[in-house]
Amino acid sequence: MGLQRTAIALAILLAAVFQPAQAEAHAFRHPHRPGVEAGRFRVARRIQHFRFARRVHPVRARRAVRYVATPHAVYRRLRSDEALLRRYPHDWRLQRLVRVLRVRLARMQHRAAPPRYGNQSAADLHPRFHRIARGVGFWEGALLTPAGRVRFSVLKVDLHLADVAPVAALTRGGGFALERTSTMALREHAIAGINGSFFSPRSRAPAGMLIVEGKLLAGPVSRPVLVVHGNGTASILPDRSAMRKDPFQAVGGGPTLLRNGRVVLWGRPPDIGGRQPRTAVGLCPDRKVLLVTIDGRSRASAGATLAEEARYMLALGARNAINLDGGGSTTMVIKGHVVNAPADGSERCVSDALMVFAKGQLGRRPDVLKYSGYGEYGS
Repeated sequence: MGLQRTAIALAILLAAVFQPAQAEAHAFRHPHRPGVEAGRFRVARRIQHFRFARRVHPVRARRAVRYVATPHAVYRRLRSDEALLRRYPHDWRLQRLVRVLRVRLARMQHRAAPPRYGNQSAADLHPRFHRIARGVGFWEGALLTPAGRVRFSVLKVDLHLADVAPVAALTRGGGFALERTSTMALREHAIAGINGSFFSPRSRAPAGMLIVEGKLLAGPVSRPVLVVHGNGTASILPDRSAMRKDPFQAVGGGPTLLRNGRVVLWGRPPDIGGRQPRTAVGLCPDRKVLLVTIDGRSRASAGATLAEEARYMLALGARNAINLDGGGSTTMVIKGHVVNAPADGSERCVSDALMVFAKGQLGRRPDVLKYSGYGEYGS
């Protein structure tokens, strides 16, 4: 009797050792015809994965996903579902579930979240600005569009309480140089800033009109220009018209995105079409200025076309808007810190930038401002 029990135990042990190896060898020799054990494992995996939905209707899956409470749990669930979708790419239930999880994660991470995946437009932008200085507010958010996620960084400046002015990167001899936007902001003790006009990498000169504190440094070259007048107002004009108005500060760009609340796309330079990172300036009523960057060329943000950029500026509240240099030059800096994601992975050196200063700071630079975080926007 004892010998019989020993033989049975030995047989069970040998089966436990050699059966998985046989199944693995069979799957290696016949990858298109997995063994019985591999097939059972796959079926069990799928049944376990869809146990909450019971394969009744996709609505059940949507309702079940609502009970995934934290972003970390949604992210883990989404990673496992995407891995399973790569194994079963034609499973329509799994495709729908992955879309629902992506929407759920976006709603948890961003205020501007889509009601349904791929069904979000510029009208869904609802910025809530946070105060970073007197008269200067900041907001960052994202939209989920059919092209992918689009990330925004927006500065709102009240010209009653702060100044907006261009800063050029110049050599000691007065020639043009290339410099990072953050370096220019620290050197000029600016509150915040974005990159400025287009420039030539060879000559390092701006490819548009540039006027700094009443001094003409470049242009005009028949492109639209953002003009900040001596009385503290701003306007967007053709550069020839701007010269007749004796501008105090001016930076060129193009095309003009908005004019009196309508999309125009006038004065477009060549080779800036397609979906790219963008930088723009918008003018709102009551002497408010919007400085906007849109990230692109990455999985985190798809970028925007010129027409989309114009619609986004309109949704943010601008009545007139102009496009500035984009692509790898797109950079936003707040008190020495880069707050967007440059397309090159790091800042690109540019010829000029558009900076935000405290009222009365132009001409007399105070001590370096220190980064102190955000409070509610207000003046």
